[in-house]
Amino acid sequence: MAEQVMNNRDLRGVIFSFFRTKPQNVCDKYKKVCLWNDKIVNRYMEIPILDHTVIHYQCMECYWHAGTREFL
Repeated sequence: MAEQVMNNRDLRGVIFSFFRTKPQNVCDKYKKVCLWNDKIVNRYMEIPILDHTVIHYQCMECYWHAGTREFL
């Protein structure tokens, strides 16, 4: 039975479409997923480093902690 299902290209395409891909953007400090399948999961900031060749991602929680660290 399983061989019949996996040999059917249409069913196999539908089944594999439900698997998730790797996250696109992950927070560098807390490792929270920020962007997955072009949908924003957590709000985040893109911080370019050097000559915009390296982009550092921070979720808004990390960004807030980094900004208020000086005041506390």
